[in-house]
Amino acid sequence: MFVAGLCGGLLLGVISVQSRPTGAPLTACPLIAPIGHVNTTRHPNNGSYGLSTDVFTGGVYVPGKNYTLTLKGTDVFKGLLVQARLVADQTTPVGSFTPGGVVKLSACTIASSAVTHFNGDDKDNATFVWTAPPSLTGTIQFWYAVVVNYDPANLENTYYTLKTNPIRELNGAAATVSPTALLWLVMAAVCVQASVRSY
Repeated sequence: MFVAGLCGGLLLGVISVQSRPTGAPLTACPLIAPIGHVNTTRHPNNGSYGLSTDVFTGGVYVPGKNYTLTLKGTDVFKGLLVQARLVADQTTPVGSFTPGGVVKLSACTIASSAVTHFNGDDKDNATFVWTAPPSLTGTIQFWYAVVVNYDPANLENTYYTLKTNPIRELNGAAATVSPTALLWLVMAAVCVQASVRSY
């Protein structure tokens, strides 16, 4: 399932901007899309790119757990920038990334809080690991930009800037009970029941 862009993701905009073949600069972090460039125009197409969120069962993340995410679409792309943020303010980065394959870390506000490309080659997909934040963080969503086209002559390329549907924090991990503790609980329940019957 590729929720954003394919199954319910929210399009923020598509713009033509100068390319950064070695990765998105820090100035791209606030809006997850470069701004302030000349000849910047919005594109009406919502694209075909999505970030896999089916690893979050029931739309829920477990604090401190590692999740392997994949960004891909029906067409190849050249670059990306991905960051998880609090839904409450839409700006605070949450969790941390582990790079791999075609991506590297980017220090958007906080070290390891985002990943970006490190070359301008065509890519079928990009896979990386996101470590969920500690408990009591709140609902999050992933913001990401996908660089699709690159025109070296005009220094322009097309970006899709999207975000996933909100992903809620698991409210308390399920308690684990050892076999011995479970036996004691059963015995206690039997004793209580026997005691009740005796009156």
